[in-house]
Order: sequence, then structure tokens, then C-alpha cells
Amino acid sequence: MRSWLAQSPFPSVLMTGVLLGSTLVVTRFSLGQLDTQTYVALRLGGGTLLFLIGYLVFRLRPWPRDPGLWLRAGIYGLIGTALTMTGFTQSLRYQSSGVTSLLTTLSPVETALLAHFFLKGERLTRQRLAGGLIAFAGAGLLLLRGESGLADLAQADWRGYAWALVGVTSNSAGLVYARRWLNNEDPYAVTSIRILTGALVIGL
Repeated sequence: MRSWLAQSPFPSVLMTGVLLGSTLVVTRFSLGQLDTQTYVALRLGGGTLLFLIGYLVFRLRPWPRDPGLWLRAGIYGLIGTALTMTGFTQSLRYQSSGVTSLLTTLSPVETALLAHFFLKGERLTRQRLAGGLIAFAGAGLLLLRGESGLADLAQADWRGYAWALVGVTSNSAGLVYARRWLNNEDPYAVTSIRILTGALVIGL
């Protein structure tokens, strides 16, 4: 059982889902006190601070010095962090966290489509296509009904859907980009650079 858990992607996927869901709920609450840019900048700034402590205080990794890595991971930070977080956060101003989380199920569909065209060995299979159609069916029903998920807003605001789709698209593009250009790099270095880049872009 333990060996299966160690080799299976299920624990990581489950934890990602729990973290994403709880993050959206906390974000929806926090937007009552902060504007979108400030909230995203604070989140990324806090993440940057933790990585700097890891580098400078605990010496967990040597400071990355490769200019090529900084460029590639920086682009990932712009696409897959700054734009993604802004899209999802801004969408919560117009709809509930539940509606936004349901729309995020479109991300695997977009990721699979982009990977099919831009990555070798990532061709669409029947299983992936079937899973994508199921995810799209749920999100599509939501779009057709015009749900906002908010009791005080009977009709959905299209800006909520639009911003959520910006987040979905940028997240999928970032994942495919990272798979192609950052697959063999140290995840700690890549993550720290992308968060630092995102913090700088949003904070400016």
C-alpha cells in the first residue's frame, strides 16, 4: 500500500485539489478587504520571502546563477503565476469560489489540447478525450445556466467567466511551457524564480 502511494500521482493530485479549493475560499473572503492586485502581490511577496529565507538562512539550495534558467523560469512566472493568479482572483469578484473552482476543471482539457500540439509524446488518447469531455460538460452546463453561485446576484456577470477562463488558459499554457522548457531543472529553483517574477510583475 505504501509503495503504491509513493508511486501513484493520486496523493499529489488530491493535495493539489484540497489546496486549490481552500485557496479559492480564502481568496473570496479576502477580496472584501483588499483589491485584486494588492492581494495577489501580498501572496507572491510572502512566497518570495519564504524562498529567500530558504536560500539565505537555511541554505537549502545554492542561489540559481544560470541566466538561461532565470529567463525561462521568469517567463513561466509571468504566464503561469502572475496572469493565472490574477485571472482566478479577479473572477471571484463576480462569482462564488464554487463556480470558479468548477470552471478550473477546464484546465486539464486545455492542457491536453496544448500538449497534443506542442509536446512530443503527449498525444490525445481516448481516455484523455473522454475525461476532457466530462469536464467540459460540467463547465458548459454552468455557462449555459448563467450561474454566479452568489445568493445576492441572480444572473452571472460575464466578467467572472472571462477572468476565470484567462486563469485557466494561462495556467494550461504555463504547464505545457514548463514541461517543454523546464522539465530537467531543479523544481525549487524554478518555483522560487517564478514566484519572485510574479511578485515583481504584479507589484510594479
